[in-house]
Amino acid sequence: MELSKTDKVNVSLRQLQRYSVDYSWSERALAWDDHCFELSRQASEREYVKMSQYHAEASRALIKKGMKRLEQLDSEKLTPADAGRFIVDGIKAERLARGLTTESTSTSLNANMKVEHDRFLTIRALQDPGVSATIDQLLEQLANPSQTLPGRTSDNGQPWEVDSR
Repeated sequence: MELSKTDKVNVSLRQLQRYSVDYSWSERALAWDDHCFELSRQASEREYVKMSQYHAEASRALIKKGMKRLEQLDSEKLTPADAGRFIVDGIKAERLARGLTTESTSTSLNANMKVEHDRFLTIRALQDPGVSATIDQLLEQLANPSQTLPGRTSDNGQPWEVDSR
């Protein structure tokens, strides 16, 4: 029997709830969502690899042109500012090529605790469930400044409190 969109089915809410439990609709829907997310993540990862390869090829072409031009420069004619800029740009380019950050910042939450972090977080780190849970926990603590930081104590043994100033 085939139903159209306008056909009505006489099924009680109670019966639908039983079907949901008997056929594990919630678990199956979550499993489907997880499956779709995983397919999307894999597709994004493949596109990321393609993009990285394309950027690497373009970068090599630019470097080749730049190196050709650099070889023609008379180093004696460079100003100290030019030389300094070349050094800094070269260091940044090398760090980026090796997957390292080019800048770091720090944030002080209170006088007893200092957190160092890189400005550039990798996508892989953000996808890590442990990192994601930690970020969620920190954001929750910052949103509720009256709460203490669980499991953490200051030098005097008292729980750290988030300074809401």
